[in-house]
Amino acid sequence: MPVSEPVTILVTGPPLSGVTGVSRGLRNRLGGECRVVERLGPGERAAAVVFVVSAAAPMTDSDAEFLAAAADPAAAVAVVSKIDVHRTWPKVLQANRTRCPQVAWEPVAAAPQVGPPKLNRLVDAVHTVLAGPSRAGPSRAGPFRAGPSESKSRATQALALRSGIQQSRVRLAGRARTECADLRNELRREAAGVTRGGVDEFCSGARRRAVGAAAELDATLTAVLSSLAAGAGLPVDAVSAGPSAAADSYLPRFARPELESRLSVLLSAGFGLGVTLTVGRSLADLAPAWASAILAGCLVTGVVLTGWMIRTRRLLTERTALDRWVTELTAALRTAMDDRLLTRLLAAESAWFAAVTAASVPGFAGFGDRARSDRQ
Repeated sequence: MPVSEPVTILVTGPPLSGVTGVSRGLRNRLGGECRVVERLGPGERAAAVVFVVSAAAPMTDSDAEFLAAAADPAAAVAVVSKIDVHRTWPKVLQANRTRCPQVAWEPVAAAPQVGPPKLNRLVDAVHTVLAGPSRAGPSRAGPFRAGPSESKSRATQALALRSGIQQSRVRLAGRARTECADLRNELRREAAGVTRGGVDEFCSGARRRAVGAAAELDATLTAVLSSLAAGAGLPVDAVSAGPSAAADSYLPRFARPELESRLSVLLSAGFGLGVTLTVGRSLADLAPAWASAILAGCLVTGVVLTGWMIRTRRLLTERTALDRWVTELTAALRTAMDDRLLTRLLAAESAWFAAVTAASVPGFAGFGDRARSDRQ
């Protein structure tokens, strides 16, 4: 049903749930009758909320708690997206309906790889919401639970804040993964050309670079959290870095392959001695008069060859060990980065949600704690 004036529809949901595709599809289908956005501006209020979750799995506890606490059932539509990709979407849809029966649930395929988008039911549901009884008068409550205007504003703030935190987590986790992979490739190339005298220097440099990468990510995270806090008018002290992430106690130390080196010495000595005896006897049989000189020359050559093989084998053994150590080093760095990222984001989220929900929607308090326990 067309409406008399353009109204705002907020499309939101967890990262990677298909929010962008659904908002784009609604924008194309609804045309100028509605303004479809993924984030509300200061003081802006939406007439309806479309909450999007992926069909990959049933919604999480934190998403269910948030939807139940913040959304007015009469002004919200919940969506299970990407049904063209996930064949088990009917079970996911049923599980979500059982979990949150107070809102209408619709399956959609906003941007399918094959065939046209499947948005008809969602469009009809949005029209139903906009044409509902709560739309009739000027005192429409909006997409959040009825109550003081401050509560609705805080609920909107909480929704935007949670979306920003989740987007930051996905973006920074991807950056950490890329940086660790790049560092591993660089160190492996350098390890392939290291000399025996440069092993200790290489290891020290690798550890310094790993610590530097962790500190850089920590600084970036601080800047991102500070920006989120400033934009939401929340306390910035909740984003403090806390204990330094530059400590390298979590990084493994390089252990020289002593056993492999000894085995290399033994094999090299055996090879050199065998070559000396074999060549010496063959030449002595060909020139018996020069047998003594030939054997002496072969002995000197064998000693030189043995020494060269020992050095070469030990160097190659240490390079192989360095290659393994670099993989272990970057894996430990990646784990430490992920732990640091998750710990700081959850700490900031808990502090911010406590500030936002202290005087917010009834039943919304404690959401940050439930979200944190759900993700652990």
